[in-house]
Amino acid sequence: GNYDITEYTHKYSTGKGIKAKKTIIIDNGVLNIQAKDDGIKAKEALIINGGNINIISGDDGIRSDGYIKINKGDINIDAFEGIEASVIEINGGNISVKAILNGLNAETKSNMYRQRAAVKINGGYIRINMITSISEKLLKDSQIEAHMDTIDTGGELIINGGTIDIAINSMKEGAIFDCYSESTHYTGGKIIINGKIQNGFTCAP
Repeated sequence: GNYDITEYTHKYSTGKGIKAKKTIIIDNGVLNIQAKDDGIKAKEALIINGGNINIISGDDGIRSDGYIKINKGDINIDAFEGIEASVIEINGGNISVKAILNGLNAETKSNMYRQRAAVKINGGYIRINMITSISEKLLKDSQIEAHMDTIDTGGELIINGGTIDIAINSMKEGAIFDCYSESTHYTGGKIIINGKIQNGFTCAP
């Protein structure tokens, strides 16, 4: 089905578009979400197997304290921070993220996952644009001056395939890849920065 969700005008609203105490699984359909807080928030896991998802959010576009797995789907996010979880795994799909802080951010948020934070990219086309068009009325004033990282991981960064297409104009306060060289594995896939194909990348934690 098709769903239009707006969550930033009602005085009793939590500000989140969709929220679950455990797991959210999206297999198909169309979701159009505008939220002052997170667009989609799952406590344990968020799995996307398909569908068309469009999110405008004043905080995280999609977030889980556990893991996020994207297998397929068309996902468009315009948010303060794009995708955030302890573990982010992308196996496919067409993903577009416009963000102010981080495009993808992995940091350990839940004790239920013993493995360290990780971003794992095995496939898909991921566009990350750090020049956002998000409406200022959805932003928290204290967040405007935050540091920017295109991909930020407190643990592993594993890239086995897919395409990462990055557009930036200034990263004076952050890094394109905020990671640790000893925990980074790059075996395949294409990386494009401002229209130029890269031979690899450098971590800058």
